[in-house]
Amino acid sequence: HAPIGLDIGAASPAEIAVAVLAQTIHAFRSRGLETKGAVA
Repeated sequence: HAPIGLDIGAASPAEIAVAVLAQTIHAFRSRGLETKGAVA
């Protein structure tokens, strides 16, 4: 996926990091790629 990160209007490096992590979490949750033994 490029560019990486959800389009949340991020401007600062910290906001960009949040957008990238948000996209990563979304990808894991929507595809069911949770690690074994993970507690929700």
